[in-house]
Amino acid sequence: MPSPVFICGYPKSGTTLVLALMDSHPELLVFPEESKFLTQALDNPDRMNTDYLLTKTGPKNLGRGVLDGMPGHRDYSHIDFETYQAAAHRLATERAGDGPRSILESVILAFGEVTGHTDYRYWVEKTPHNEQHLDAAVRMWPDVTAVYILRDPRDNFGSYRLKRSREDRAFSVDEFVWRWSESLVAWLSFASSHPARALLIRYDDLVGDPPATMQRLAAFLDIAWGDVLLQPTRAGQHWGGNSMYGTQFAGISTSSLGKYREQLRPAEIERLESWLAPVMTHFGWHADTGTSSPLRLGRAFASSTGLGVKERLVAARQVLRLRALVGSLPAQSN
Repeated sequence: MPSPVFICGYPKSGTTLVLALMDSHPELLVFPEESKFLTQALDNPDRMNTDYLLTKTGPKNLGRGVLDGMPGHRDYSHIDFETYQAAAHRLATERAGDGPRSILESVILAFGEVTGHTDYRYWVEKTPHNEQHLDAAVRMWPDVTAVYILRDPRDNFGSYRLKRSREDRAFSVDEFVWRWSESLVAWLSFASSHPARALLIRYDDLVGDPPATMQRLAAFLDIAWGDVLLQPTRAGQHWGGNSMYGTQFAGISTSSLGKYREQLRPAEIERLESWLAPVMTHFGWHADTGTSSPLRLGRAFASSTGLGVKERLVAARQVLRLRALVGSLPAQSN
């Protein structure tokens, strides 16, 4: 039975690029859409069924042919969606005795059937925030592995805030710091408990040195190395990226590195670094405004905007927990 690989990370951190680079490897069945199984369905009995995943989450896009209006071009015109749905329902029935895991497996393995890809070692699923549910994943799939994409929080905030603004949803620096810290804390906790199953990839390394980074991923999964891991595709079709800045790429691009300097105000950069400077330094990013002292952190907390008092306390605890976790890690070689 193929083993699962979950791609994890904060939204707009580079998870989709990693998925696209893995997409055409013959030893991998890469599911091209976000199932949201771990993040939305697992703890909700009303959603724990194949129909929910097929009609309310990413798999529904497989029946929409060519999609150009969404971030990132999608071409699913070669997929017979009715055949795919029937295969998913059949597999769910056949695997019902396997428990909740059978729901996600049926949706992903059916994709392999209808695309003619039935011989692989791993199936791969990507949904942002998967990292917060990896303990549950381990209980369902004892052989699970996970890959976490970590992006400079300043670039990550700039890109994700742009996405939120286009959805008319406000997003403050402080809310981002809270949720980004929460994501990384969850990942570091999993990686500490399951080091052999956890691989962290910095977005900067991915786009700055794709061969070295993808070779590291291939070695982690023990799959054959090849140039196919350097050509981003989606469901086997060319993929030009899903940049929030409207840029289309022929391959891997470094154009988004340091984009925060154009997107964020100096006060926003200073505020974000007040919270996260030690974490940034550990993972190889230089803080433009210097180190973060306890006084700076206290001022950031006291002047927090966009969060209520209780939320500020939760956010501060999360940041302090992240700082403590990072402080206990060995130095990085970036």
